[in-house]
Amino acid sequence: MFQSRRHGILGAIAHSETTVADAVQRVIAFEDSHNISVPEIYVSTSISSGGHYFNPDCRDGDGRPDFSAIIPANNRAAALIAGAVETTNGDIFNAGNIMLPNELGPVYLDKATNARWKDSHYMNFYLTWLSGLSASGTHWAIDQLRRPPYAEFIATMDNRTLSHDERWPAYQAYIEVMCSKINVAGRRPGGRRGEPSHTLLQLIDTEHSLGCRAETLYAEIRGMHIIAPLFDLTAPSLSEEARTEAQLLRSFETHEGTPSVNVGCPVELELPLVAVSLP
Repeated sequence: MFQSRRHGILGAIAHSETTVADAVQRVIAFEDSHNISVPEIYVSTSISSGGHYFNPDCRDGDGRPDFSAIIPANNRAAALIAGAVETTNGDIFNAGNIMLPNELGPVYLDKATNARWKDSHYMNFYLTWLSGLSASGTHWAIDQLRRPPYAEFIATMDNRTLSHDERWPAYQAYIEVMCSKINVAGRRPGGRRGEPSHTLLQLIDTEHSLGCRAETLYAEIRGMHIIAPLFDLTAPSLSEEARTEAQLLRSFETHEGTPSVNVGCPVELELPLVAVSLP
């Protein structure tokens, strides 16, 4: 199963008790100690709102989504599809220059009260890290988001009792503000540690995930390349395990009856599972 070079540090952060800024600092320290930089490739993939969310076998006895089954299944699917991309495009995508969000998992602010990171915490983590901010730049940007004018839309982002349609405007506002704060943080003395990620790689059902949609908006504002794999299920380079997973994903139907995988989604550059060159 494919793993990025950062899976160890992300796994160590998972289930630990930490702030977002301290978690970013731990990743920076890991990358510095291993002589690697910010991942060039920012992977975006649905973890709870797409993919196996539409799998009839991932429902409880009352027909409701069983997230204890959905999330592990989507994490495995992301690793398989990322591995397929590396196999066919290893000169562009590899374990050293890619990150996988499914390698992080749940993180705690306070284990004693079972206070876990919310959606806004994960977004803060990925955007500050992958924008190339330093530890001090990350602290500054996150502190800015704690100001009272932003409290309402961040609370809406994190309110999972609301529908996606109700929460999406808050995500849009968050991305626009966060991109502005990242730009300012990067211009502050010592605010940047290196080049940011330059490519957003969309894997599974990014159109069904609020976080993935927000990452697409972030990439558009930042001028990143946005690409997605197209699945040629007859390609001999595709492992049988990845082929089976891709076939399974393509067999699901959303509530709107559309295919439940990123095949044919609108992207800047379509990435077939054959060798390609980035523009």
